[in-house]
Amino acid sequence: MSRKILAGLSAVALVAVFCGAVLAEDLVDNPGYAMWSKHKPGTTVKYKTTVTAPNMNNTTETTQTLKEVTADKVVIEMAVPSMNTPPMKSDIPAKIAKDKLPENMANCKELGKGDEEIKVGDKAYKCQWKEYEVTIQAGEQKFVTKSKVWICNDVPGGVIKTATETTGAMASKSEMLLVEFTAGK
Repeated sequence: MSRKILAGLSAVALVAVFCGAVLAEDLVDNPGYAMWSKHKPGTTVKYKTTVTAPNMNNTTETTQTLKEVTADKVVIEMAVPSMNTPPMKSDIPAKIAKDKLPENMANCKELGKGDEEIKVGDKAYKCQWKEYEVTIQAGEQKFVTKSKVWICNDVPGGVIKTATETTGAMASKSEMLLVEFTAGK
């Protein structure tokens, strides 16, 4: 699979999870920071992601490792071994703009929410799920993404599972599932 397509689909998935980018005003606590900062550096989560799109079926494994925790940010390193590229680091700030939260995004509509238990290996996680629809207009192209995200506060980053379907020029379906969680020491 081309790196460009994977990067594009990853970007769409992140938009679906966090529902977009915004101005840096009205800062509030960042839920993403909160879900990582209570863990120790060295903590890892591994996910299996399956993507289906026209002329493409791909499964990858991604490992996210907590590298650093400060009062202002956490640093996460993401590795995708099948891509033969160096791991990428990203900072998750402790504070984010209030309008970056899904419930405040104009292009993000909540479709539903509930509770569900998801089993990973021999461990069951009590999750809260939310389903969103995000509409993005890029020039003449319109993308509509429906995404359901299962969150458990016990897991770094919080994400246990995502299921996403995008229509439009980049039509695709993807599912990401936690396969392993190892606490740092």
